[in-house]
Order: sequence, then C-alpha cells, then structure tokens
Amino acid sequence: MQKDMHYFGVYALARAAGMKANAAEIVATASQYLDDAIWDKEVFSADGRSIIAAGIAFGPFRGVCYAVFGALLGAIIGFYIARFLGREWIARFMKGHLSFCGACSDRLLFWVVLTARLLPVVSFGLVSYAAGLTAMRLPAYSLATLIGMQPAGSSFKPA
Repeated sequence: MQKDMHYFGVYALARAAGMKANAAEIVATASQYLDDAIWDKEVFSADGRSIIAAGIAFGPFRGVCYAVFGALLGAIIGFYIARFLGREWIARFMKGHLSFCGACSDRLLFWVVLTARLLPVVSFGLVSYAAGLTAMRLPAYSLATLIGMQPAGSSFKPA
C-alpha cells in the first residue's frame, strides 16, 4: 500500500475531528485501501497481496479486519455514487430502455450481489455500481457484500 493523498488527507481530517491517533490511522488506512481498490486493482486480488500486506503491517487479525473494512467502505461509496449520481443520468441517457430492477426484492438482489461477490471473475467495483442503480437497500447490499468478501478476506494465513 502506497500512502498518498487519501491516507494523509483522511488522517488529518480524522485528527481534526477529534479522533485519537490510533483510530485516525485505522480510518486513514481503510481509506487508502479504498483508493487502491478503485484506481489500482481490486482489494481482493487473486494472489491476495493487499491482504498479506495488511497482515504484515498490522498482524493477521487486524490486517484482515482493516482490509475487509476498507473494501466494504469502498463498496458502499461505489453503491452511493451510482445511486445518487449515476442513476438519473443513465436513465436519461438510455431514454427508458434500461430497467433498474425496480420490481426486484431486496432478497433477490441480496442473492445476486452475494453470488457476484463470490465469483472471482466479477469486478468488485462493477457490482457496487450496478447494485447502486437498483432499488436494493443499503443494509441488504452491505450484508451481501460483507458475507461475499469473507472467503477472500479470511484466506490470509500467517507463516
């Protein structure tokens, strides 16, 4: 993980908001993992380098927790970006030729997101953005994402 603007900016904001240094470091690290996941590559890559790096930096348990928290935070941000910024624009662009699964239940969409998270070939970011375009509620999306990340997130084994 290369610490850059996201890490130091979030750390400074967290400290300015009154967080203790340790808590601010956790939030800043999660933010940096989010940045790495969106712009560099997926947090849960096939070889698990990000999780291993987090395990080395923070220990196996804390490292996995930080990596999973950062990925979940990134997924939620992607979900909200699509929900509040992309949905109306795409609807206008597609001129009614696109359905956002408005009649789909949270239960059905939960299973769709969970299945997509468990498949290693489906883009992490794409699932976040696609779910944000549907009528799925955040709690169902977050739970499906959290459960779906666990096989990759908990695969770190210390030497």
